[in-house]
Amino acid sequence: MKKALVMGLGKSGKGAFELLCHLGWDVWGMDRNPENETILRDDQVPSWTFDLVVVSPGIPSSHRVLRVLKKQNIEVIGEIELALRYLNRFCIGVTGTNGKTTLTEFLAFVLKGKALGNIGSSLASYTISAPEKKPLIIELSSFQLETMTTRGLDFGVITNIQEDHLDRYPSFQHYILAKKQIGKCLKEKGICFVPKSLQNIRLECKKEVVMIDSYLQLTKEEGYCGELGLELGSLAYAICRQLKVKKESFLEALKHFKRPPHRLENVGDIANVHFINDSKATNPAATLYAISQIKGPLLLIIGGDPKNQSFLEWRKGLGKRVKMIFAIGDAKKQLKQILAPFHLIKEKKDLAEATNEALNMAREGDTVLFSPGCASFDQFRNCIHRGEVFKETLCQLRREI
Repeated sequence: MKKALVMGLGKSGKGAFELLCHLGWDVWGMDRNPENETILRDDQVPSWTFDLVVVSPGIPSSHRVLRVLKKQNIEVIGEIELALRYLNRFCIGVTGTNGKTTLTEFLAFVLKGKALGNIGSSLASYTISAPEKKPLIIELSSFQLETMTTRGLDFGVITNIQEDHLDRYPSFQHYILAKKQIGKCLKEKGICFVPKSLQNIRLECKKEVVMIDSYLQLTKEEGYCGELGLELGSLAYAICRQLKVKKESFLEALKHFKRPPHRLENVGDIANVHFINDSKATNPAATLYAISQIKGPLLLIIGGDPKNQSFLEWRKGLGKRVKMIFAIGDAKKQLKQILAPFHLIKEKKDLAEATNEALNMAREGDTVLFSPGCASFDQFRNCIHRGEVFKETLCQLRREI
């Protein structure tokens, strides 16, 4: 019986574990917090060999145990790669620094498909039964793409590539290479869709479509742009045209689609001050995009785990509409040092204190935008937990008024 090790038993790892067991493998797990004696600690190098190692996206290639296992010439793959080896379905892979969750969910909505991968259910778990013939829309992080080689995608999509995850990659170029891996994972007749901003990035695929302005013309004619914005909308429209989706069906989906939570999420007003939850903004470019989508005066809450990112583009890029900035988390001192010559900025001990003071300083008609531009792991479990804390804070403030 073939033996496999699954490193990291979060959603992705558990899905891989289930699929391998279903396929008849002898499966061992490894995790930071082992649940029982059959699960190895993540600092425990096994004394026996494996035929395959499936590594969770959050575990870098520099992990000590992984380095030891690689020296034994054991194949190391990820959960998505494992699933694609056993899955025969129409698949669209979506990656990018920002916007990939929104585009993934919109494509699943308009194509009546299933959103999986970096969001939703584990692709490996879904592969066990794969009960319906729906198209699969798979959100792919750079971490997941690192371990993918199987040509299992019918379409690939890159929303954009901007500086991110420099706590994991030695340089921006290494991050770009991870994103470009999606081109190597397309089927023989697969197509990769990229925006104009990436037309100079060469992808290793036979067919590539660079977005044109047909979506812009469409929305001008119809007088409705929806929640996707120009670049994501152009990608979505090009994909739908390729799949023969009628223009009327696309527009109907556009009118009814709502962004996923924590991405430019309207969370209501307090005393005529508007609040926006953009907790999924984990890099500086995402924060700049959020500001561009909101009209009128802003009070901005930023900060968290800086993950070696540069915030220099924020000096003048935040714009004159930002009246006050509140910085939290591990990045707050760094952010104050960078931004103080250009913006009014205050350090706050936590998100609750920053939100409370933003409300006190805001005037009627202002917007308080929570768009951290940083990772969440300094104070929260993840960016979803961070967004929920923001919304809970607002509920508490409403009760106090």
